[in-house]
Amino acid sequence: MGGLMNRFVSIFRSPTDGLRTKEVKILPSPRAIRKKYPLNPDLDRQILGFRETIKNILDGRDPRFLAIVGPCSVHNEAAVLEYAGRLLKLADRYQSKIFVVIRLCFEKPRTETGWEGAANDWTGDGTCNLAMSMEKSRHLLWKIVKLGLPVAAEALDQVSEQYFSDLLSAAWLGARNAETTTLRRMASAMSMPVGIKNATSGDIGSAVNAIKYIAKSGRAFPGPALNGRVAEIHATGNLDTFLILRGGKRSDYCAGEVEAMEKILREGNVDEQIIKAAANIFSGAIRTNYHPEEIDRAIACYKKAGLRAAVVVDASHGNSLKEHKRQIDVWKAVVQQRCDGNSAIIGGMLESYLKGGAQKHQGQRFSEMDPEISVTDSCLSFAETEEVLDWTYEKMR
Repeated sequence: MGGLMNRFVSIFRSPTDGLRTKEVKILPSPRAIRKKYPLNPDLDRQILGFRETIKNILDGRDPRFLAIVGPCSVHNEAAVLEYAGRLLKLADRYQSKIFVVIRLCFEKPRTETGWEGAANDWTGDGTCNLAMSMEKSRHLLWKIVKLGLPVAAEALDQVSEQYFSDLLSAAWLGARNAETTTLRRMASAMSMPVGIKNATSGDIGSAVNAIKYIAKSGRAFPGPALNGRVAEIHATGNLDTFLILRGGKRSDYCAGEVEAMEKILREGNVDEQIIKAAANIFSGAIRTNYHPEEIDRAIACYKKAGLRAAVVVDASHGNSLKEHKRQIDVWKAVVQQRCDGNSAIIGGMLESYLKGGAQKHQGQRFSEMDPEISVTDSCLSFAETEEVLDWTYEKMR
């Protein structure tokens, strides 16, 4: 029946549309996949409780530090379950001072090319069997929720969100997507707290604007219903939001301006090494935004917008200068600021997995790769993660 329906769709494609579409396949509806791995009343209460805890941390009613910790991406079920089991033990050990949430990314945004996540290509070899990938991803997520861990994930589009959102305790919009109207609309209707990352440039204003947008009630937009049909969705607005500071990688100066600066310095007989260093600073050096003065600027941006400040610092990406072990220094600096009295800092994010570092994925099947090493961003090892959380527990009042 599915094959017949796919042929039917192809036959009746408009002669002016779909000219670059190779194939159209009908996916199982979100409801159909949810029914295979459903929630029950106990899991409903568990997830709603986790969401309420995160909301209380955002509002300052729960003094615990929010630790969103986990792999950059999911690529092996057994290894992720092993990681989750170990993390659960840490979550239980530190629960009086730290609320641990596992981060699990099934979709990966891309600036250019690369693997786009388990929900897109579960096997990693480019076959992109979406029906199988969506089902496998939900099944894994469902298993982890049944372990008793709260889960946070990046939300990349309105369709896939419907396959997973009932299982999530928190979500976030990534640096590339915080300005996207369709995702802002989606976040305004999401049932859990949502974080907004600053732009890849390091700009905070666009993220705070997104937080204001998402809070507004009355948004109406087209989107997928659980039965797979396109529906008219009316959102009540989402006040449970937080800013995620993740550093930046581009400067505010265009190439022509940098060249003009270099010319002026050379005409002034400035040392060539100094000119090179200045050019690096102004033409795209990675920038951090976790130091006290930068967090103060973020809080001021919140206040100017008339919003309650709630800041989570992502210790990876620009803040770690793309060196995964530097996450430890970033995390400790942020926790110290919190301990020194900055209550607007509510938590942090770490990229962490079973083994440290990353391995290069070149389109081979994941079964041919080490299941315990990240295939995307480099991660801290589990042992390093445990040391960081142990230090945090001892440091927090």
